[in-house]
Amino acid sequence: MESMHSENNNTDNLEIEIEKKKAEFLGIEYDTEAENSEEEQESMEQPFNVDKIRVDQQMLSVKYMLELMEQDLLELNPGYQRRRVWTDNKRKSLLIESLILRIPIPAFYFYENKDGKFQVIDGQQRLATIKEFVNGDFKLTGLEYLGADCNKKRFSDLEQKYIQRIYRTQIAVNILDARSPKKVIYEIFRRVNTGGMNLNPQEMRNAICRQEVRDFLVRSTWNQNYLIATRRRVKDDRMDAQELVLRFYAFYMAYDFEREELQYNSPNIAEMLDAAIEKLNDMPPEEREKLYKIFDTAMERAYEAFGKYAFSKIYRSGGEIMRNMDYINKSLFSSFSVLLAHSKYDGVKIEECRDQLLYTLADALQNYYYTNSITIGTGDRRNVYANFGYSREVLEKCLVQ
Repeated sequence: MESMHSENNNTDNLEIEIEKKKAEFLGIEYDTEAENSEEEQESMEQPFNVDKIRVDQQMLSVKYMLELMEQDLLELNPGYQRRRVWTDNKRKSLLIESLILRIPIPAFYFYENKDGKFQVIDGQQRLATIKEFVNGDFKLTGLEYLGADCNKKRFSDLEQKYIQRIYRTQIAVNILDARSPKKVIYEIFRRVNTGGMNLNPQEMRNAICRQEVRDFLVRSTWNQNYLIATRRRVKDDRMDAQELVLRFYAFYMAYDFEREELQYNSPNIAEMLDAAIEKLNDMPPEEREKLYKIFDTAMERAYEAFGKYAFSKIYRSGGEIMRNMDYINKSLFSSFSVLLAHSKYDGVKIEECRDQLLYTLADALQNYYYTNSITIGTGDRRNVYANFGYSREVLEKCLVQ
């Protein structure tokens, strides 16, 4: 038993170290967003209404799906999958051979958005392969049964009977309706996606949001003031930069600036970000543009306030401001960016107060509760409120007369 316990601990520690290395590679300080207690989860969790779950099972021909793609009604690359394509020609060829031989292939999962367009949840590589072959992008190789007739041939070189078999092949498709509860949609994403890597939460959000919202988040990650404030540290390979800017929008929309109070009512930050995506989806373009300008202002002020140390854990050493590593702390990003967006800082010469702000923050981070709130269990309600409370005190000590 003792040996098994030790082995489990070693496994847990290894997983934590791997997650730390991943975060560091992406330019983000590793933290843990611990879930709420069982009692708190039970009080906040809302069960699914099974009557509202809408999944339509259909058989669609390959030709029809190709036509949907040509008409931009079936989105093959909803952003999160753009790097996940098959490169093994034999694997691609065997898929085409299965279509010709009428060998059943796994079902596809589509998400039908509010505009009536389909997005691929599962099956992107297979659809991309079929489209590539029909477009003449590769020759068949390594076939197991049709090698004599089809090897080294492109789609247009095949006998007509094989072309028609491909076109007429019926494929099982499960279509998830946008009216289904959002929790169900994300859960289906988690369960059915069989791509090269499991989707992370931001990639799942990206898959079901409108194209204009995806463009909005990407544009935010290209914002010059954001890039300056974050020192271009945060990579977007797995949409971590997009999740970071989404945090600003989520917390900004949850902050009552009149009362200077945060309304953090989600069971965890992931669900808060899910809800924020839905708000952005339903928001008129002009409202998103207003948010973008506020974001731009917040990023500019963050750099004015903390310079090259913006959103970092810092400390004093011999009168100098220091930090262990130049990583972006997501919790500090959330609190300081939102708080600095307050209109009460309009006209304040923030940059002139930078030294005072840095020393005040460094001293404040000596407080165990402040540091703990931005390091461990950062999604816990008490820690989120503590983070915003301590961060607000830092700004008010230095900027509010």
